[in-house]
Amino acid sequence: MLADTLVSRCGVRRGNVQVEVTMPSNFLLTFAKADDCTQVLFIYNFSCGGACLSFRRWNRLVHAGSDKLRYLTKLTIDGLSVHATGQDEVKQILNSLECQLVEMEAMVDACTLSMLVWAANPNRLPKELLIEVPERDLLPQPPG
Repeated sequence: MLADTLVSRCGVRRGNVQVEVTMPSNFLLTFAKADDCTQVLFIYNFSCGGACLSFRRWNRLVHAGSDKLRYLTKLTIDGLSVHATGQDEVKQILNSLECQLVEMEAMVDACTLSMLVWAANPNRLPKELLIEVPERDLLPQPPG
């Protein structure tokens, strides 16, 4: 809800902001662009869901763990079979890499899939990964 309100009120692109709920009742906003962050910091009288919100820049003195900050990363997977390029299949792969899908790009060819993801640490992403993709179940044929 907060991300949608930021999109409509501030013009921030949905893929450029991540909202994380932190303790006890605050939010940690992570922006892909510094300009979007600056724009949101200067908003006054911002309300969302009936609550008035104010924004300030995060620093290490705030009760948010720096290990939870995410990096917006362009990730390309080569050699993935065509039947494994659906959004659900891609999300399963990304979950195993501690990534969250933001946006899938249109496929240029049948074996290269590019996307924007939030990554906990892009330096930990493997250069090669063995992925086992089971065949989709075939629909039973009607008797006849």
